[in-house]
Amino acid sequence: VASQTSVQFQGPPVSVPTGPAALALELAAPWPNPSRDGRMLLRYRLPALADESPVRLGLFDASGRLVRALLDGPQPGGEYRVSFDGTDARGARLAAGLYFVRLSRGAMQMTRRVVVMP
Repeated sequence: VASQTSVQFQGPPVSVPTGPAALALELAAPWPNPSRDGRMLLRYRLPALADESPVRLGLFDASGRLVRALLDGPQPGGEYRVSFDGTDARGARLAAGLYFVRLSRGAMQMTRRVVVMP
């Protein structure tokens, strides 16, 4: 077997994105957690994508039902903060229990658990 000291690639040039384009979808843990009244701060980061896929941020109960949609639409890459007021889609206070915050954009998705105390 001959020893190779060089490699040659053929095809279009390839680059590795840096800066905001290199960021992955990221959802920080809700704060505070647990929450006494359901109010919380949600922080997330979106990668910069050319297609501007819709971003969905929602709160789900333990059985997987959507309790409240917080965001559903296009959003450019970057860092965001959402203050959640602790109410469901009808404006009623959240009941004590386990909930899930889910962030999705295209095929990417992240979920965080949050507990609401009585």
